[in-house]
Amino acid sequence: MVNTSTYGGGAVYNIYSMTCVDHKVANQVFVHEFAHGLAGLADEYGNDPTYQDMYPPDVEPWEPNLTTMINFESKWKNLIEPDTQFLLLMKLSIKIKLEYSKAAVTLLKEFLDQLPTVL
Repeated sequence: MVNTSTYGGGAVYNIYSMTCVDHKVANQVFVHEFAHGLAGLADEYGNDPTYQDMYPPDVEPWEPNLTTMINFESKWKNLIEPDTQFLLLMKLSIKIKLEYSKAAVTLLKEFLDQLPTVL
């Protein structure tokens, strides 16, 4: 606990969790950061562009509350009914992200190939 009124906190799984103590939402920050430190849960800010490319779309995140559907069987697939729309939407989302990533890499490679070689 940090003796400050400045909003904030942080955590590293299985190492530490810290939070401000004199801010009006210090209790909520503590619970949020404690989940990172104790359970290894990841942030879920899906609408924040900062987090959009945090995980490669072709690798399953190690955090238990996230999935890229690459190895969904090892997570919580057994808790979702097979015909639910969620699975279809997740598969479509991952496919779009993978295709977008491939297109971006291709465009970047084409751009770099056009640059003069610097010795």
